[in-house]
Amino acid sequence: MDVSLKIENLKKHFGEKVVLDDVSFELKSNSVTVIIGKSGTGKSVLLKLIAGILEQNSGSIQWYDSANGEAINMDQVSLSYMFQNNALFDSMTAFENIALPLLESPKKVSDEEVQDRVNTLLKQLDLENIGTVYPGQLSGGMNKRVAFARALITKPKSVLFDEPTTGLDPERKFTIFELIKRYKEVFGFSALLVSHDIPEVYTIADSVIWLDDGIVKYFGAPDEFNSVPDPSVKKFLKTGRIHD
Repeated sequence: MDVSLKIENLKKHFGEKVVLDDVSFELKSNSVTVIIGKSGTGKSVLLKLIAGILEQNSGSIQWYDSANGEAINMDQVSLSYMFQNNALFDSMTAFENIALPLLESPKKVSDEEVQDRVNTLLKQLDLENIGTVYPGQLSGGMNKRVAFARALITKPKSVLFDEPTTGLDPERKFTIFELIKRYKEVFGFSALLVSHDIPEVYTIADSVIWLDDGIVKYFGAPDEFNSVPDPSVKKFLKTGRIHD
């Protein structure tokens, strides 16, 4: 089932600090949407609200069946999350980290299928020789790919990527973007991606959300963002790659 997402009037605060203020937008199925904005503006918090890790103070997050437009519960959504710091378990091998979502799934998956699906992803991501290796023994780029494989192992229809290229050099950043683009086509998932890599990330984006001080100030095509008649856009584009 392909799914789409509609967010309306979403608000989130921690004590007196307002992080998201009346955020609204829609995400179509089989698309890549990139959330950009300076550090501390609520991008990661937004992903965690969508994933159900955090709870909003007000507003709604509603998933829909794209085929008929009917609202569906979150437990019907095939959703996965790739964390900014990878969140791999040091005590588990690369194979075991990737297999974990299948082993914890309420849907019974046979040992044979687990082996097959993990080994297939390891091969596709050029990781086939590191299945028995632990995260602490791998490079940052390798661990990113392991985390990427874990996010895809359940064949999700929606994937949330929280700054998947953090800490990588330009060449490896490009590799991650290419992987997202390629596997989005293979599995047909929609992706919501937080990134500071402007304009490189535009190469895989169907749409861009500019989040500034907890407010959506732009939602549209990436090639039109630079021409937005707002002085703060020019200021952001000059400093957007820098974590302030």
